[in-house]
Amino acid sequence: MTPTKPCSACRHRKPRPEFDRRAASPDGLAYKCKPCAAGYRAAREGAYRVLRRAHYERHRERELAAALAYYRENRDAQKAKHAAWVERNREYCAEYRRRCAEDYNARTAKRRAALLQRTPAWLTKKDYAAMHAKYAAAVRRSRETGVPHHVDHVLPLQGKRVSGLHVPSNLRVVPARVNLSKGSRFDPDAAAP
Repeated sequence: MTPTKPCSACRHRKPRPEFDRRAASPDGLAYKCKPCAAGYRAAREGAYRVLRRAHYERHRERELAAALAYYRENRDAQKAKHAAWVERNREYCAEYRRRCAEDYNARTAKRRAALLQRTPAWLTKKDYAAMHAKYAAAVRRSRETGVPHHVDHVLPLQGKRVSGLHVPSNLRVVPARVNLSKGSRFDPDAAAP
């Protein structure tokens, strides 16, 4: 017969493998069974989250100032840490970008545009499909010609005099050098078909 032990939470006798190890206990096992311990941890974590959120709301300015100070103090260390990770995982990153280039580029541009609040709410699934097709065309054209191509916003999203939206009619596929040389400027002559 398998040796059993009572759980201090649910009071059921359970086999010893149902308990985590705990060196400080006389029998070397935790007092609560694994399911009860997991439930206890989840409840504590949820309660902690609620308390932490309330504390943050009460001390929002101080928390933001502390976060900004931490960012400024550790910016170089975090950049170095990220660069080291990328260096260690260079093959993985390159393979991921190759395998998912269309989705990666579309998702990156969509996120950037959303952050800039330039993606209108009235876009339909058909519009998103049309934009995804332009990013796919840029990847395809880059592979076919060997020349890097980008999807360019005809009216830049952050132009000084005029700003555009992240919509299908504002996107075009151009060689990378054209897009990179343009910056956030709008040239009406270059935009004309």
